[in-house]
Amino acid sequence: MSLHRKNIGLPLFFSLIVLTAISGCGSPFMRNILNSKPGSLRHPFEVKNESDLLCIGNPDSSHHDWGLDKHYIQVESFEIITYSWEPIGSVSKPFTGSYNGQGHSIKNLSIITGSSEEYIGLFGFIETPGADKDRGVVKNVILDNVQILHPNNKFVGALVGYNNRGTVENCTSSGSINGNEQIGGIVGRNKGIILGCSSSGSVNGKMYIGGVAGMNEGGTVKNSFSFSEIQGDTGVGGVIGYNFGGVKYCYSAGGIKQNDGGYNIGGIVGENEYPGTVSNCYSTSNISAIASSSIGGVVGLNAHGSIIENCYATGVVSGLDIIAGITGWNYGTVENCVALNIEIIYINLTIGRVVAITEITGVLKNNFGLDHMPPNYGTWYNPTGNEFNGANVHENDHGADPPGSIGYKDFDFWNLVVGFDFSGSAWKWKSGCLPYLLNDTPTMPGHL
Repeated sequence: MSLHRKNIGLPLFFSLIVLTAISGCGSPFMRNILNSKPGSLRHPFEVKNESDLLCIGNPDSSHHDWGLDKHYIQVESFEIITYSWEPIGSVSKPFTGSYNGQGHSIKNLSIITGSSEEYIGLFGFIETPGADKDRGVVKNVILDNVQILHPNNKFVGALVGYNNRGTVENCTSSGSINGNEQIGGIVGRNKGIILGCSSSGSVNGKMYIGGVAGMNEGGTVKNSFSFSEIQGDTGVGGVIGYNFGGVKYCYSAGGIKQNDGGYNIGGIVGENEYPGTVSNCYSTSNISAIASSSIGGVVGLNAHGSIIENCYATGVVSGLDIIAGITGWNYGTVENCVALNIEIIYINLTIGRVVAITEITGVLKNNFGLDHMPPNYGTWYNPTGNEFNGANVHENDHGADPPGSIGYKDFDFWNLVVGFDFSGSAWKWKSGCLPYLLNDTPTMPGHL
């Protein structure tokens, strides 16, 4: 009898070991089971209309498991009828799932209130828990005719109010966005990744206002651009208002205006703080900030330890004081940049083609300024051709100094002299045009 019990117990013992091994939470066996459930990454819930969208985080009897941690795909374009949308996710209950719009549009998102609520957008607060990069994701969403009016709020973006380590990818917005602080055309405050996003329309606020994000706090913003008209007081940029992360392969083309008195206004970034890096970007935006100081065609203020590299600007830059084609006030590094601005317009004297003021910590290296760039009156604050104004760059070798040198219409100037990298998928070249980035149209501005 005892032998018989041993024969039964031994297989049972090993069976328990096998079941334990394959059924651990992190095992492939259990992951396959979890991923096959409704609302999983493999079997996401389908969003067909506004009623479905309203149920994310607020499930009803027919959407009983539509939690903030689930995965969703949008299968049709639709319109939002709700007068003032309640954002999906909050700081206390963040959205930790994923939403894939699949290129479908959501029209007429409206969020209008005079309250002091924060975290405003289609999604209020998204977050990636731990290292699971499939969570805290919003991608492939088109927002058409957004209307957000929150004049007393911060963390306001068309797609996401606050991105905490999440990812916002391949999203676009058009419409009007109004707030107070940290206001962006896509994301209000970004601590994660923004990739391949764009905005058009208008973005308006007071502090830290950007066409893509109001603030980039240690995050990454890449391959994104803005055609939006941007207005604000302090820390205003065509792409990012206040940056201490990475901004790469981005461009802006909308007008940038100052509302009241302020400072730090730039074509790409308003204020670039350590360890902020702005690289391989350009702005064709015209900047009008006649009551502001520290204004640049690319960056308004470049702080100690921060970097601007491989960038150029072509628009008009106008302001009160400390104004230049690349950055107004520099404490960090400006390298391999080209100022091709139409004009620098100033009220006080401190202006430069590349940089207006560089402090003792500042580094200027291999920068260039358009040889016939005019200040609106008088002369440059520093002699033409020095490091503040950059080396002279001409149209081409006709009349160049020295004879035979290449100019801004030549590929070799950008590739060999300035150091732009055309071997990858970002920078593009077309003869007769300036270097351009993916999704932009190659052009040569009229003044060049």
